[in-house]
Amino acid sequence: MVVALGLVVLLAHEVRHGPTIGGALEAMFGTAEQENGRPRGEEVDTRLERDEPEDAIPGTFLSPREVRPLPEPADDFFPGVQPAYLEPVRDDTFFRGAEHDGWFHLLRILDEAVPGELEEASRGRVSFAQLFRQSKDYRGHLVRLRGTVRGAFPMYAPKNDYGIDRYHQLWLFPDDNPSSPIILFSLEIPEDFPTGMALVERAEATGFFFKRLAYEATDTLRTAPCVLAGGIRWEKPSPAPSLEPGDPGSPWTVFGMAMLFSACLAVYIYWRTRPGGNSSDRPAGPRGHRG
Repeated sequence: MVVALGLVVLLAHEVRHGPTIGGALEAMFGTAEQENGRPRGEEVDTRLERDEPEDAIPGTFLSPREVRPLPEPADDFFPGVQPAYLEPVRDDTFFRGAEHDGWFHLLRILDEAVPGELEEASRGRVSFAQLFRQSKDYRGHLVRLRGTVRGAFPMYAPKNDYGIDRYHQLWLFPDDNPSSPIILFSLEIPEDFPTGMALVERAEATGFFFKRLAYEATDTLRTAPCVLAGGIRWEKPSPAPSLEPGDPGSPWTVFGMAMLFSACLAVYIYWRTRPGGNSSDRPAGPRGHRG
């Protein structure tokens, strides 16, 4: 029983101070957003039909009759944004050659802009459902995002005339919809920001909404909001105090002391109850009778 209790203490310590184990358990039993009581937004079905219409526009999943006229350009774009570059952009598709200039046009503006100016000109924090269902209204506009990054990968940019050579692809799961990702392309990330899969990193970003981007999910073809940013603000977790196995207060020390106590207790009980042990500790037999 003491050993079992010690193992529970060790597991609790490792889950708290070991990001790998903690992240795995979080992925299995729920997200941090749910556990910490953050509000969940409206559930959105992001699945995309695989079958293209017979008269589909090349490189898209849309037929001409499904393409709605683009709204008149608004006058509240960030300085430098040219709406004409965004007219060829189509939702629910992979990257298309016609979107090349619009993509790098926005990235160059982000590369040259002052971060504070971007935040002031943004439309503020928006929900996943807003970006997903009102993509035409937000295309080319600055929005703020906040959530958990669960994947980060450096990427080389295709050849272009805008001076952009690389960026990072981040899979950001927003607080209001932690089950569906926003695909974030950021020119820069903090120097010590981790990369790879199975991340659990809190971050914020301000960037241009580009389109609903199609991607191959593990179960089917899906689509997700795609946002371009100059950088991210990382809520870097504070390092937990490290305890060496021999330090007082270390769980390993507590576990070792519990094991030693258990061994001593077992030896004592065995000595008190062993056959042929101390006679004074055994019950007396029946008293004899005089002849």
